[in-house]
Amino acid sequence: MNEASLKKLEQLGLAEEAVDRVLELLLDGQIPLPARPLTTGPVAAARELLQPVDPQSVEDMAKKMAELYRQHPRMVRIRGKAWLSRLDQLASLQTGEPLAPLTTLLNQASEYQWILVDSLGLPLMDIYRELFQAVWSHWRLERIDYATACAETRTDSFYQDLLKAGLNKPFEKINGLDTLIHSGSSNLADLAKRARAELEIHCQRLLSKLDVQRPLLVFGDHGFRLTPDGKSFTHGGPSTLERSGPSTLERIVPVFRFLPHS
Repeated sequence: MNEASLKKLEQLGLAEEAVDRVLELLLDGQIPLPARPLTTGPVAAARELLQPVDPQSVEDMAKKMAELYRQHPRMVRIRGKAWLSRLDQLASLQTGEPLAPLTTLLNQASEYQWILVDSLGLPLMDIYRELFQAVWSHWRLERIDYATACAETRTDSFYQDLLKAGLNKPFEKINGLDTLIHSGSSNLADLAKRARAELEIHCQRLLSKLDVQRPLLVFGDHGFRLTPDGKSFTHGGPSTLERSGPSTLERIVPVFRFLPHS
């Protein structure tokens, strides 16, 4: 296994057992890591255990967690305890960026039409970015902000925060993603496919209710993460995660701002 082969390990057509064995040799130091760090693929996941790098921004966190969660089924087989420990650590890291509370951003966007997507978490950001722009083509994406959700990452807690902030603006809500999150699977690739299909259906259904002349705000009430045992995705804070509070990954939510085409 030379460096060129390691860079395209997933494209070589090897059996899963062979890929696992290569990664074990990497982790045991019998095969050197590529000189230039990879950001995707199984070798990048192995490097995360040998030479961990913390994300420095929310965008970095979204990209890293998406890729590491994609590699989770393989890596948990190979280095279960160390892998789960690293994922748990990453999910709770602070990115260093000061983020406003979600209610603050909502309070500043009263002129927008609001769409709440339950469980709009960072690991599926690529899906959201592509899908929303395709389905809501009557608008153009102005920018994506990130905000901090309420302290307990549940929809009921979000509603309570709205009431406390005096926000009584009507909004549309999409629930399908949250249902998929709680389906019991820990396979992000499968979740991504199902989430895309589910969201596309719901987004298209909303078109008839939206005014294409007014701006559009699409946001989540909370995110999601893998459980500490790596067996499923979850959100909800201390009662679910057996910790003092929800992880950073659960609390950061994207806020998509769309403007009508002029």
